[in-house]
Amino acid sequence: MTLYMIERDFTDFSQDAFEAAAMRSKMCVPWVDGLEWIRSFHDVDAERTLCIYRANNEEDVRTHAHIAGIPCGTILPVDEITPDMIDAPAERTEATIEAQLVTIDAAASAPNPD
Repeated sequence: MTLYMIERDFTDFSQDAFEAAAMRSKMCVPWVDGLEWIRSFHDVDAERTLCIYRANNEEDVRTHAHIAGIPCGTILPVDEITPDMIDAPAERTEATIEAQLVTIDAAASAPNPD
């Protein structure tokens, strides 16, 4: 199964229409085999959502949107990255990072030779 990010344009949707679209989306997920709605992010000012779904393929995402009667714009396969997935190299201790910051500060405050 692949993780997908879907951009949905809700321009000119009233709050009631937006909430109804969300309910239809939730209700229709089981109708598409293997589809899972992970989460969505609503940008109120831009009147759009960015939704994260797990699906067998992009066509299943489009089928779900069609059945639910919701917008379906750009669909991108994505990988999830969380902070706990990133291991800091052992040599990057707090002291090493502090020394690097001092070096960066010194370079930034050095006079420009030009």
